[in-house]
Amino acid sequence: MTLHLDTVFALKLVYTPEPKTQTLKESITFLASEYLAGLGVYCVQTSASVLMFESDRDRCLAAIALSGSSSYRVVYTDDPWCEIK
Repeated sequence: MTLHLDTVFALKLVYTPEPKTQTLKESITFLASEYLAGLGVYCVQTSASVLMFESDRDRCLAAIALSGSSSYRVVYTDDPWCEIK
């Protein structure tokens, strides 16, 4: 997957409550990315809670697919290094 750095399509998973460890948070986000890959939506995990996509279409599909979780809420962002609380 090639990401174009001039346009960023990212989702941040905002966990409530926060997982007990950073490793657990990273693992849950990784499993979300694997779930999306199984649906044909590919992404790159850029941090413990951020997924980046090639297109806005992929980001939209991912937001819908991940929106049913009770562990986190899905937030659109164009800055994958932002601190959304």
